[in-house]
Amino acid sequence: MLPARLGDLGTPEDAERLVTTLRMVHATGWLPEAERAEVGRVIAALTAPEDHGTGRG
Repeated sequence: MLPARLGDLGTPEDAERLVTTLRMVHATGWLPEAERAEVGRVIAALTAPEDHGTGRG
């Protein structure tokens, strides 16, 4: 679905590019609802604050 050159090698910049692209795909409404919902869940997972063992996020 995304270009092969778009990947996440662990850098903050890669993660931001990936999330931005996913948000753009999500916003277009091109995907069937089930796939759009899954992209939304992926975006939420990628942008959620890290849980550093506190159980709060």
